[in-house]
Amino acid sequence: MTENLETVKENVKVAAFEQYLVDNKVEGFTTRVVNDQLNSVVFHSNLAVKGQNLPVAVIIDDSVYTMIQVQVIGDAGSQKSMQELAVYANELNQTYRMLKYLVTAEGNLDVSCCVASDHDKFEPKLVIGILDQILQHLNQEYPNFMRKIWVE
Repeated sequence: MTENLETVKENVKVAAFEQYLVDNKVEGFTTRVVNDQLNSVVFHSNLAVKGQNLPVAVIIDDSVYTMIQVQVIGDAGSQKSMQELAVYANELNQTYRMLKYLVTAEGNLDVSCCVASDHDKFEPKLVIGILDQILQHLNQEYPNFMRKIWVE
């Protein structure tokens, strides 16, 4: 599953996440070793939302943070669509405190969630549980996002 992980200094969180994936037969993740000071490993996958495969990255490193990021929309198109998305994203940011939406300068709509834990208290099950919650949330919200980018 993990390519070049042996080059990463022992990262307890990465090892625990990989073991959880194996033990629970969670498939669909590939990995990329970043080779940075924090021994970061990015677990890439996709979330199937309303017929679309949305890229997801789980970024695990030696810090107390694990980041989950999903690219909800790859290119919103017009400036007006981006503005509509930004307004709606801000509304969602007020409602869903664990999630943070961002419309990037490139017109992407990303959602992220940060999970904090000590190395010895890292819970891969929690990360997968949050991914499941994000999937449910996106299945509800995705049609609303599409309506925003179809604004003429």
